[in-house]
Amino acid sequence: MENGTPHFLCLRTVIYVNIDLTAARNWCADVLGFQTYFDEPFYVGFNVGG
Repeated sequence: MENGTPHFLCLRTVIYVNIDLTAARNWCADVLGFQTYFDEPFYVGFNVGG
């Protein structure tokens, strides 16, 4: 911290709850331009920016 101000370094995980996981997965894939790295009926994961 410089001058007592916290610095935002990275965001590791974000979880969005959705009732239609298939539609949410497809929407995110379209917006991000790539497919999931993890895709199960209970969880879908995208690797954004490494």
